[in-house]
Amino acid sequence: MTGRGPMPPFVHKLVAGRRLERLRADRALTQEEVAKRCGWSQSKVVNAEQGTIRVQPSDLEKLFDVLEPGPDDRRTITAHLELGRVSAPKRDFRWKFKDDSLRKVVDMEGTAAARREHAGMIIPGLLQTEHYMRHLYGSVRPAYSDDEIEEFISLRLQRQQVLDHVDQQFQFSIDQAALSRMSNMPGARDQLLHLLAVSERPNVDLIFVPFSHGYYHGQEAEYAVFEYPADPTIHIVRVESHDGLEVLTDARTVDKFLKLWDEQRDAGLTPDEARPFLRFLSGASRSS
Repeated sequence: MTGRGPMPPFVHKLVAGRRLERLRADRALTQEEVAKRCGWSQSKVVNAEQGTIRVQPSDLEKLFDVLEPGPDDRRTITAHLELGRVSAPKRDFRWKFKDDSLRKVVDMEGTAAARREHAGMIIPGLLQTEHYMRHLYGSVRPAYSDDEIEEFISLRLQRQQVLDHVDQQFQFSIDQAALSRMSNMPGARDQLLHLLAVSERPNVDLIFVPFSHGYYHGQEAEYAVFEYPADPTIHIVRVESHDGLEVLTDARTVDKFLKLWDEQRDAGLTPDEARPFLRFLSGASRSS
């Protein structure tokens, strides 16, 4: 068992930006007013607060002159921005992935304090067996070569090692449709037994929404929420669709997903109810 890694640089920038935004709100200043006093465009203030740019030390001093932070805020914001300028070494695992959004997701997988994920149609990647992965990747041939598929599987299996991080909490809400769609798949029972084994981990909660519940809000959605215990708390959303994924950090958008998660969690079986449900579906209860 191991622990999670350090907060990624882009998350440090988000933390600093949120604290800058809070300081501005405390001073009852608009972004336009701050921009005017700093001699900037309003978009530069927006980007600084959203953590999408590297705020240079000279620019930070201009902001501090306007926002007048106390010693703690000044020290904390400066430290987060310094860490936000650090680049990961090229040997780092994240560089095995070409897409920037996917690199961010991989980075968050091993560093967030908590992850909440809803899956409507497929088993989440962190919970998939190798047989299940091969079935999924095989369904999209000839988009990928055999060598590419082997590489994807190898990388996904490596990503699953984050479940061994005892200081990370994982919650997965899975619609029964994801289980039913694999009923004719080779190794389907092994996948169910794997889910049952994972559900016994102290840092993993599996929540299933059975067909008997009926329709619930966002049941087809595939997304994950990553949480960092900063001040303020940072939530980042990964949304997946048929043509790729997005990493969302806008506070209003993220808040909608947090509310959606609460609805979906409440719609499902509790983790204690989920284990008998899995035992029934896998036949484990009949063979024990």
